[in-house]
Amino acid sequence: MPNVSASTSPFDRPPKVPRVENEEIDISSLERDPGLRRQLSEYPIEQRDKVRRAYIMAGPYQPRLGKYPLPGVANHLRSFQESWYEKFSSWMEYSTNKDASFCLPCYVFNNISNSRFGTNAFIETGF
Repeated sequence: MPNVSASTSPFDRPPKVPRVENEEIDISSLERDPGLRRQLSEYPIEQRDKVRRAYIMAGPYQPRLGKYPLPGVANHLRSFQESWYEKFSSWMEYSTNKDASFCLPCYVFNNISNSRFGTNAFIETGF
């Protein structure tokens, strides 16, 4: 049997160093309106998970306006409906800035490296 010294034994490795967490992201400092918020790729890579967690904790941005603007196209007088918040309460967001719908999980879990044409409708441009 080979002579194994104590220093080469896998059981004698030093314990893992505990992860040092930076300060948590202040939810109030993050832009709530999905039409104005920064994309996750714009944050430093070491902060992205914290930003994701902060948005998940805050939940979807669902301003109650009572009446939402019409798009201005005479043939298509459609507007956002507040009742959609109840139907899609876990994910639907609304941007008052862009007058458009967004998807919170789409934003939080977007795979930046695998973007395809049109996949940013619920993340960046709104629908």
